[in-house]
Amino acid sequence: MPTYLTATDIDNLARRGKRSLALRPDDRLTPLARDRARELGMELRPASTGPDVPPGYTWPRADEAHAAFLQALRDYRKALAPAPMLANLLDAVIQAAEDGPAVMLPKHLQLAAHGFSWTKRRALLDPLRILIIWAHRLYGPRTLHRRYDILWALAEIQRCLSKPS
Repeated sequence: MPTYLTATDIDNLARRGKRSLALRPDDRLTPLARDRARELGMELRPASTGPDVPPGYTWPRADEAHAAFLQALRDYRKALAPAPMLANLLDAVIQAAEDGPAVMLPKHLQLAAHGFSWTKRRALLDPLRILIIWAHRLYGPRTLHRRYDILWALAEIQRCLSKPS
């Protein structure tokens, strides 16, 4: 069933700082909503066909994506503070994303999510999924700045949090 977005919806999104809107196949914009989005400079694009993105999530504008990605990594780092091994790995990812050295791990590193209940780990997986999709857009195989180390490290954190203890 289609979801209709009005000019008021666009204004509300803009007030919340949204600069782009991912439209699902069943989303419909009224003509006034489309005009309002254009006036505000809001990017309208089809929703990702990749992994599921939480409802209401919109990607930052391309010129702001790298800085926003770094900030999202730093915010996620705070959530991982109780698990030092994961937090240290994310520190290496942040340094690599700031054009630092490649993320390196010993061959037999055993990541542990100590301090997190299964419920907390599941709650950490949603924002991590967004970071992985985002990293793929910034550093994946079809980009100028390929950084497979960043993608791999985030996937390792996801693997660790996904395993029940």
